[in-house]
Amino acid sequence: MVYFTPHKASNTAKHHWLVVIASLGFCGPVVAAKLEIVATKEIAPGIVFQQQRDSSLPLIIDSVVVDLKNPSVRIGVALGTGTVSGGASGRGREDVTSMAQRLGAVAAINGDFFPYTGDPLGIGITGGTLFSEPWTGNGKGGPRATFSIDSTDRRALIAEVGYLGDLQFADGTRTFVDGIDRPAGKNDIIVCDSHYGESVTTKPGGTVAIIDETDPPIRPNKLVAGKVRSVFESDGTPVKIPHSCIALAASPGEKADLILKHVHVNEALSFVLAIADPDSLSSAVKIAQLPRDAGDIPSRSGLLVNRSAYYWATAKEALGGGPRLLHNGNVDIDSIAEGFDSSFADHEYPRTAVGTNADGSQIILVTVDGRQSLSRGATLAELAEILKKHGATEAMNLDGGGSTAMAIAGILVNNPEGAGAERPVADSLLVFSDNAWIAPLRDDHNVEGSDANSVTNPDTVMGDSELSQQDDSGIRDERNDRYSQSDTYVVPAETTVSGANVALMLKHGNTQIKGDDSNIIWQGSGGVGFVNQKGVLIPERTGLAHLKALFEGRVYTGTLHITGPDNGSSTVLSATLETTRPEFPRDQQLTVTCLTTDGLPVSGAKVSISVLMGVAKSIATQTNADGYSTFDIEWNDSAGGSVTVVSPGRKPVTLRQK
Repeated sequence: MVYFTPHKASNTAKHHWLVVIASLGFCGPVVAAKLEIVATKEIAPGIVFQQQRDSSLPLIIDSVVVDLKNPSVRIGVALGTGTVSGGASGRGREDVTSMAQRLGAVAAINGDFFPYTGDPLGIGITGGTLFSEPWTGNGKGGPRATFSIDSTDRRALIAEVGYLGDLQFADGTRTFVDGIDRPAGKNDIIVCDSHYGESVTTKPGGTVAIIDETDPPIRPNKLVAGKVRSVFESDGTPVKIPHSCIALAASPGEKADLILKHVHVNEALSFVLAIADPDSLSSAVKIAQLPRDAGDIPSRSGLLVNRSAYYWATAKEALGGGPRLLHNGNVDIDSIAEGFDSSFADHEYPRTAVGTNADGSQIILVTVDGRQSLSRGATLAELAEILKKHGATEAMNLDGGGSTAMAIAGILVNNPEGAGAERPVADSLLVFSDNAWIAPLRDDHNVEGSDANSVTNPDTVMGDSELSQQDDSGIRDERNDRYSQSDTYVVPAETTVSGANVALMLKHGNTQIKGDDSNIIWQGSGGVGFVNQKGVLIPERTGLAHLKALFEGRVYTGTLHITGPDNGSSTVLSATLETTRPEFPRDQQLTVTCLTTDGLPVSGAKVSISVLMGVAKSIATQTNADGYSTFDIEWNDSAGGSVTVVSPGRKPVTLRQK
């Protein structure tokens, strides 16, 4: 194993990493506040990761700037666990770090909003294949902003898009397709393919039709025609989706009755899932009628091919979110119009956003930590200004709060809500490089292929639990020799320090690597504080810090116990007495506990006791790393004894003999 060797930073070192590098151009105020650059790290040609801190608000900002003109760079959208239905508990959700490791991404952020079902609320396209329709509003506003990459992989676009699903039965009857790859809601007809999962389920009384010969995959603005293999009324049992088939699922009621009436075995059926700007949806349906080449790209023959409809028929990747933050370089936020609550824009939340420059050749990914003393979070207006400072002229918000996550080389670099744990999310935006200088941590055991559209086995993907985290300590040896560790490396003992900042370094055999090395990627969340990209742990509370870093293909892990100053002013002393051996009732153990007012242990607190009508093996000690200490007491024969516990600055505790 290779572990962290911590050493306390001197007063000078604690502040040395707050260096402003003005030559980078976008170092400036966030809404009239000073923005300091903590670290800048080039991950690959055309990909730069930067961490910034605003100590006055305060804010911690992580950003990745991607140059799409570099031919070694690719952008992908990944669906959690590879399917919407996913595992029983996770509902297809997965940690951003897990998705990045599973697919070998050098950078990743969380994507769209999602309900308990794990289905992204907005559009989802991966490798040109549609797995989620755009947000339609359901009477609550819309359309919402979307992010996309065109068919060349070299241009990004942020725009509002509409949706129109058109289904036609063999008898000519037409109806609306409500969506794709999600559970059928009230009065819905939904198209489901392999992106949904191995099977589809509707409530009893619903209807499921299996359609064959559909020429997969399903793409926006593509005419999908097939033959009905089977139709039946659902009893709530999952219906398997055969390979290369799709399922048409209708919820109980009018739509289910419509399927039973008009869909029959061996008859033809066709549909178009039209996507374009809201004024061009009819043109998108017409695009579907055009002949397609071997690459499944519609012909541009004729003079009336709508530009927006054609773009979405050929889009490579897309991700939903909202609301829009910037348009033509100006702050442009209307959260209510995009279907968000009125308070959503003005609260200081952890946030995630994506932006582009004027010609779409540059992408800016940003996360802002929140709900912690080091970083309060940002309003949407503040987030928009941050994107402007990073060179964006177009930008949109993504899911935030506990979902806010940024992974660099497979390591979580931000600190979601200060809690030290990721929230599994529905999808993510990934950055790939064919020539990475910092090799990404990768779970090759679960990967087939090398890009965001690789086929994976969802049963082996980590991240189904609500707050799951992957522990890489000791598992890389089994999965990839590139990350193997040697037993000869020194493992230092766990160290307890006071609440001051702690400068960390890596220890590799007899070699020590300073924590500010530009090739080290530090895990930002230590559980009890924040580790910045200079390798400095900034404690926020007492407790055990869990540390992780990636350096030259190796994962370094370690633990560090953080204690606060022992002044007793914000701690509580308590004690319990119990008989540990029933056969010796006069022998009892006294357990003394010292905790902060928020329940965290205080180690090193001085404790002494005085015993009346009994004796103790020792009368003074200090609390351990878990905040407690024990004393063995032997009472006299007669009852009525007592013990008093004293600790400097704390109210004494007296217990009577049990």
